[in-house]
Amino acid sequence: MTFLALAIGIGASAVGQLAIRTIVENFPDVRLVHGIPLVLIVVVVAMTIVLDLFGGVIFDFDVKTGYHSVFRKLDQTVAEMEKLRG
Repeated sequence: MTFLALAIGIGASAVGQLAIRTIVENFPDVRLVHGIPLVLIVVVVAMTIVLDLFGGVIFDFDVKTGYHSVFRKLDQTVAEMEKLRG
C-alpha cells in the first residue's frame, strides 16, 4: 500500500507529470489509460506484485538487521527479570 501511495504521489507531482509528458512526446503511439502510459501502469503493477510476494522477506531482513541489538537487549532484560523473580 505504501508503494502504491508513493507511486500515485509521484505520478501526480510536477516531476511525475514531466516524466509522463516526456514519454508521450518521445513515443507518440504509446497507449494511454486515463492519460497515463500503459507501460508505467504495468511497471507499477509488477513492482506491487513483487513487493507483495517478497514483503515478508523484506520485513524479516529489516527487523534482523535494524533491530537486532534492540531485541538482544530486550532478551537480556527479560532474562535479568526472570533471574530476579526466581
